[in-house]
Amino acid sequence: MTTVTTIEAAYGPDVSYRSENNYPNPKAGDLLVWWCGRIEAPPVYFPVASVDEARRVLRILRAYDEYLAGKGIRSSDYDNAGGLLVYTRNDYDTDDQDNTWEEWTDEEGYEILENPDD
Repeated sequence: MTTVTTIEAAYGPDVSYRSENNYPNPKAGDLLVWWCGRIEAPPVYFPVASVDEARRVLRILRAYDEYLAGKGIRSSDYDNAGGLLVYTRNDYDTDDQDNTWEEWTDEEGYEILENPDD
């Protein structure tokens, strides 16, 4: 029997957050996709379990925006943006003040949507 894990199954029905600071009890290495459907709009955040899942979610969000523009539901002159954040832990900070969400990069320094090989 194959078990399929979805974002909702892994994180519950409320899978988006209005701020990375609202993410409950982050741990070092946790990942959040961020997406702005319009550059002027605030981002929305989605927890993901892996970099591969983040790429899939970002491709879906981009395709959905393109679909809306193609159907005339949304103006095609809006720019969107997205990326992946990783929670980092400062091992020297005992009160968690320096633990932060940072933009994820691969071994070559590319952000998730920059690598030409993906």
